[in-house]
Amino acid sequence: MNYVVETLKKYVSIKGRARRKEYWYFILFYVIVSFILSFISGLTGLTILQFLTLILLPPAITVGGRRMQDVGKPWWYSFIPIYGFILAIKEGDKSTNEYGPDPKKS
Repeated sequence: MNYVVETLKKYVSIKGRARRKEYWYFILFYVIVSFILSFISGLTGLTILQFLTLILLPPAITVGGRRMQDVGKPWWYSFIPIYGFILAIKEGDKSTNEYGPDPKKS
């Protein structure tokens, strides 16, 4: 849960790097909450899911960008479907790169 909170604190910040754990825990949180709200919306007819998407989409995009920067690539690589996914599962640079120090050591 700490990784989700950290991602939400950096709501629209593309600066720095994101570890794999930060990225994948936030994505897991996003998927679970979306699934639950989708189920509730289906039962009640409310459109809570669209509101959630408006709130959580910016941090989802920025954590993806910071994840790409952790492997030494520009943030926009997260928008390349297959290559972005491969980079998201790759271990980050072990030393400081142009985007900052290794988040594991910070």
